[in-house]
Amino acid sequence: MREAHKTRDAEATRKAILEAAELLFAQKGFAGTTIRHISEKSGCSGPLILFHFRSKKELYQAVKASIVKRHTADPGYSRNSENRGLEYLKELIRSLFNFYRENPTMIRIANWALLEGDNSP
Repeated sequence: MREAHKTRDAEATRKAILEAAELLFAQKGFAGTTIRHISEKSGCSGPLILFHFRSKKELYQAVKASIVKRHTADPGYSRNSENRGLEYLKELIRSLFNFYRENPTMIRIANWALLEGDNSP
C-alpha cells in the first residue's frame, strides 16, 4: 500500500513558526530562545525552520518585521499628511496605545532587545 503524499502549506508553516517565535522571544528574549524551543512550540522541525528563515537572527528580524506590518495594517494607523496638527497627534497616540494593548509581545520583545543590547529597529 502506498502512503499518501503530504501536501504542505508553506505560508501556514511560516505563520506557525513566526507566531511561536514571537511568543518565545517575548518570554525569553533572543538569547534565551533556541531553535529547539521554537520547533517544540510551532510543531515544525528545526531544519524546516532554518529552511524558511536560514538563521535564528533572520527569524528574529522577520518577527520584528511582522509586528511592524501588523501595526501599519491597523485601520487606526494613519499616515494621512492632510490631517496635521492636534487631531493628527491625538489619532496617532490613540492608534499607538491601541496597538500596544493588542500586541503585548511587541513591548516585551523591545524590552528584551534593550536588555540584550540590540539597538536595531
